[in-house]
Amino acid sequence: MCAGLKGYPDTLNLKCQVHPQAGRQRPYLVLEPTEHPLAVEQQNGLTFDRLLEIYALNGHDLRDVLRA
Repeated sequence: MCAGLKGYPDTLNLKCQVHPQAGRQRPYLVLEPTEHPLAVEQQNGLTFDRLLEIYALNGHDLRDVLRA
């Protein structure tokens, strides 16, 4: 991967496979299995709280809305 993602250590040069999708859908990326947290979460899944944390780190904090 050549783009950084907030909430993860450096993702530069993570190896991945790109699977094109039909129409104008985004491609599906599969990271090579490594100990990098992004690859581990892609393989094992992540909790809802972790998902909310990632959203918040990227400017979309939904936690207050969900608590209401």
